[in-house]
This record gives sequence, structure tokens and C-alpha cells, in this order.
Amino acid sequence: MAYDDREGLHGIGGWLAFFVFGFSFVSPLRLILTSYTSLYDDPQVAAILGDRWLAYQISSWALVGVGLATIGYTTWRLFNRHDWLTVKITMAAIVLISVGLILLDLAATVLIARVELGLLLPDTASALIRGVIYATIWIAYFQRSVRIRNTYGVVREDETAGIFD
Repeated sequence: MAYDDREGLHGIGGWLAFFVFGFSFVSPLRLILTSYTSLYDDPQVAAILGDRWLAYQISSWALVGVGLATIGYTTWRLFNRHDWLTVKITMAAIVLISVGLILLDLAATVLIARVELGLLLPDTASALIRGVIYATIWIAYFQRSVRIRNTYGVVREDETAGIFD
């Protein structure tokens, strides 16, 4: 479908503005606060981990750094690069932020902190379910939205041909 000026739906507005605000401001705050509280709310964590405490902190804050860099770059692209690649990068960033970081943190907790996977699954499962729902909703929006097509263009046939060759 080519450009569709239905009701002037183009630019960052409507649900896209809601997404950009949440993704650009709420997600980083949540990422930082969640990491901080999980690391420092209980003073027993450092005592239990002992010599693994520093490595665990570094891995946790490295994941926060990856998340913040991903969010920053994606936000910059959403405002400055109005092409279909921005949409693909945004969808990948949504998956990374909402599901990937949870799985990477789970792996770090099991491998570095040596916590049994079974102890982590109840909390991790609920976070993963929320992340998958979040990703599903926003990816569906980015794939079907008229505003997204009008603002960022559509995939041309020659772009998709190379993917499957």
C-alpha cells in the first residue's frame, strides 16, 4: 500500500507518540529502578554472593547499559530516520527490551550468581509473559498502523526479495 493520507495520519502523534513517550522515558526509568532495587534493596544479596557480587553487579549494569543504548538509538531513529528500516529496528528493540533483557538477566543470575533456575522461574515467568504481551501489541501496531506506513514508508518489493534469496 502506498502513502495513505487517511485523516492526516503521519508524523509522531497518536499511538506512536504514546509509544515513543513510554519507550523513551518510562522504559529507561523502569529499567534503572528495577535493576537498582533488585541489586541493593536487600543487603543480604551482597553477603550471599560474596566474591561473585562485583561480577553480578557489572553484568546487571551492563545489561542496563545495553538497554539504554538500544532505547536511545531507537528513539533517535524514530525521530530522525523516516524509512522502513527504522520500523524493523524498532520492532527488534521492542523484543530486546521487553524479552531479551529478561532472558539475559536470568542467564547472568544463574551463571554468575549461581542461583538455581527453579527459584527464579516464578518471578521471571510473569515478567516474560508481560514482556511478550507488550512486544506482541506494539509489533502488531508497527506492522498494521496507517500512521507508521505514512511516516516511515512501506517495504518495497525489491527490499524483501533479497531477504529470501
